[in-house]
Amino acid sequence: MATVRFATDSTLPLLFRFLIPGAIWIAAIAIPLVFMVPKGIRSWAHQLNLTLFGLGYSDLKVICEVQDDGSAIVTRRATLVARSHVRELPMHLRAPESEATGEADPPSIKITRSSGYKTRTLRAIPEKAVWTLTSRKTPIAIEPELEPGEEIEFEMVEKGPPRVFRTRSCQKESKTEHDYFFWDIVIPTARFAMRVQLPEGTRALRSSVSVYYSLGPPTQLNRNEMREIESRLEVNDNKDNLTLHIDHPLLAMAYKVEWDPVFYT
Repeated sequence: MATVRFATDSTLPLLFRFLIPGAIWIAAIAIPLVFMVPKGIRSWAHQLNLTLFGLGYSDLKVICEVQDDGSAIVTRRATLVARSHVRELPMHLRAPESEATGEADPPSIKITRSSGYKTRTLRAIPEKAVWTLTSRKTPIAIEPELEPGEEIEFEMVEKGPPRVFRTRSCQKESKTEHDYFFWDIVIPTARFAMRVQLPEGTRALRSSVSVYYSLGPPTQLNRNEMREIESRLEVNDNKDNLTLHIDHPLLAMAYKVEWDPVFYT
């Protein structure tokens, strides 16, 4: 005779510990991904994800300054908010078409403000810093750890390899139709700004913004989110400064700015 097993006292805790929080987490991410949701729901999802992740950015600014040799200096300025005890933060630098291998130089990091009474430091872990096909991953240790309710403001500067971007001084052949820079949203973020600064002698003839699913195939676009933010890409009159501003960017999305470089003397 077949038997039917019902939830007992021993199985109910597992439901509450894993299934229910998991369903809430999936809903918080999936609802904004599937629909073009109003700002109020995005804000609600951000607060929920802060609780589920235990940390997040209240503000994140990323500046990509393209150099004459085709490299880039990438500076991020961020305010990190802790909802749990935070000891380590994953970092990455996106570098399309990078040919670098081996360990990367540690980034320059400084704390500009820290709440609470403790003096904190951010320390790169160079033995864990590696190049992948598209990024340099460098874990950052927070010493001493952040406690729930505390926050820090920090600045981090990384330099990529040469001959990544096309410039007046580096007119290399490219495997891609456009030059581009993109950023993955890997933890909850309230305000996000990404700026690309081209060097003297290089301008963006055409520019656009696109959004990709970080965990999906490389060509899988989030077209709903693209329609939502397509008007938010700002280009200055000289066409050498491209800026994207987004409130509550979607988790697990890669926001990408593309441009066709032209050169002048």
